[in-house]
Amino acid sequence: MLRILLCLLLLCLGAAPAAADDNGLALLAFFEKTCAQRPALPTALQRLAKAAGFASEYGDIAPDAESGEKLDLIYWAKLELGAATFKLSAYFSGDRNATSVSCTIATVGVNGHDLVPAIEVAEKVASPSTELSQDGLFGRLKWKFGAADGNDRLELSFRRDEPRRTSLNLSYQIRKP
Repeated sequence: MLRILLCLLLLCLGAAPAAADDNGLALLAFFEKTCAQRPALPTALQRLAKAAGFASEYGDIAPDAESGEKLDLIYWAKLELGAATFKLSAYFSGDRNATSVSCTIATVGVNGHDLVPAIEVAEKVASPSTELSQDGLFGRLKWKFGAADGNDRLELSFRRDEPRRTSLNLSYQIRKP
């Protein structure tokens, strides 16, 4: 009986790191449903975010905010999932025919290194450049993303210490013919 209890205890302890990774997989899933769709306009991102369960933090974006030759708009949304809070932000700027977008989803409780293989499979990227802080607590991985002739990039930033804040950012440009 003691052996069974010991085995169960060891199984539970082994499952603890996997439970912490749940925020990482959720972060990637929300990223896939929003930023990875490469929305060209803030209202398109807002629709994707709401469909994923996010709520706009500062009210909805009015379609007339996207009118004109230039865009200069930030969108913020938040989603609470159990004890975890996921924050989405995106900045749309520039000429309507070549809008630059930086879209980020962030949360805490993620092991950044453990998330890398899932990102590479989901986004079809490999061989990131890596930056680590001198103390090793902060890391950033960068991948080229999207069109081969563009400068679009995917970036994972993470802290290795608690609360293990992690963000996944996609910066891209909408190019209209």
